[in-house]
Amino acid sequence: GGFAKSGQDIIYGRYDVELSISSFELDFWGRVKNLEKSALESYLATVEAREAFRLSLITDVGRAYFTLLELEERVALAHAAWQNRVENRRLIEKRREVGLGSELDFLTADAAAENARIALIELDRRRAIANNALNMLVGTHLKDLPPKHPLAEIDFLRNLPIAVPSEILLHRPDIKAAEHRLIAANANIGAARAAFFPRIDLSLGYGTASSLLSGLFDKGTKAWSFTPQLTQP
Repeated sequence: GGFAKSGQDIIYGRYDVELSISSFELDFWGRVKNLEKSALESYLATVEAREAFRLSLITDVGRAYFTLLELEERVALAHAAWQNRVENRRLIEKRREVGLGSELDFLTADAAAENARIALIELDRRRAIANNALNMLVGTHLKDLPPKHPLAEIDFLRNLPIAVPSEILLHRPDIKAAEHRLIAANANIGAARAAFFPRIDLSLGYGTASSLLSGLFDKGTKAWSFTPQLTQP
């Protein structure tokens, strides 16, 4: 809209179709390249961190499983010990009834039976905690666990290679993640250094323009713009 010389309103229109690049930086000093490298290394660090978490979860599940096996064996031993103490108390009680045992002997055997019962209750409580911890790590109630063997019969070191080189540590995902973070930090230093130099940004637009919609794509209606910009920090 506007005003003619006569003071009357004039309404006009303009139709545009444009394809443009809003900003393109000429990376003379390596700022953009370093930022891209930093972003890539940060992404790789998160990938390795995910792998480290996966291995840590596997380790925690294995530890919880063998802890449960250990406590189950200890509960079985404690239950057998408690039964032995109860049977020993019964025999001493019989001996006391026929005059072959003293009251002190009976009280000692009774205390031993009670101590064994308390130890069994405590171990059974710890077994329940270990079972809950394993279920929590797996995320569901466990039904089909691997066949349980006595811990003494399990050969934990059978598949462990002899003389494992120390270089194997370099393959640990947590160490590799730390390396990627270090490289990303170095790339950020390069980007910060390049920020002290001028930045040249280019903006480009190309398309068609016409005051009439019907002539928008006619010959001679092309429109373009080119805007370089130099920014000095």
